[in-house]
Amino acid sequence: DVMATYKIAEKILPLNMEITRIVGQPLFDISRMATGQQVEWFLIREAFEYGELVPNKPSPSELQRRRTQKVVGGYVKEPEKGLHENIVQFDFRSLYPSIIISKNISPDTLTEDPEEDCYVAPETGYKFRKKPRGFVPSIIGRILDERMKIKNRMKAAEDPMEKRILDVQQEALKRLANTMYGVYGYTRFRWYCLECAEAITAWGRNYIKKTIKEAEKFGFHTVYADTDGFYATYQKKRSS
Repeated sequence: DVMATYKIAEKILPLNMEITRIVGQPLFDISRMATGQQVEWFLIREAFEYGELVPNKPSPSELQRRRTQKVVGGYVKEPEKGLHENIVQFDFRSLYPSIIISKNISPDTLTEDPEEDCYVAPETGYKFRKKPRGFVPSIIGRILDERMKIKNRMKAAEDPMEKRILDVQQEALKRLANTMYGVYGYTRFRWYCLECAEAITAWGRNYIKKTIKEAEKFGFHTVYADTDGFYATYQKKRSS
């Protein structure tokens, strides 16, 4: 039992310690927090650096209102039954974080002003100002840039311990970046924004459907799709 506990700690503790360093909350609390809470504390810390006002926690009546709202999720194509040959996987890297950055999706950029230069979300029509860069897109952009630098250092590192430390660092940043979308629709989140969450998934559905159509032009047939990737078989005969 002691060895099992040690091995579990050896696996879990490094990541939690790195998140503790980034988020600025005690390890005891981090180990018991949902990832959404970790993101919120991280944004509260970053808000001070960016000169941003931190939104209040939602009131009980506001919580009740939010719970009645539902977000349409990512595109899913039910898997086709059977065994398939020549399977190819298509996958978007960091789809939702990339959409947040490229479309400047943030509560502070959401607007209804017809005169503003905006990105307009498909299906929903929600508009987000192109400039200035929103608070959340700025944070995610910095996270992804830092993660890419760490991954490049991992490739060059020869010491196994250094590689492991760098891997934990990039994994912590990945977790925070990937959780950003989900918390937009989390009812207790201070930066809750239904329009932001719906716009992100709408653009996600739009991109994956377009990619599937393009793949079909080249002879691929999609057998399964889910949110940010799909599996396809190659239908055309290969030239010898």
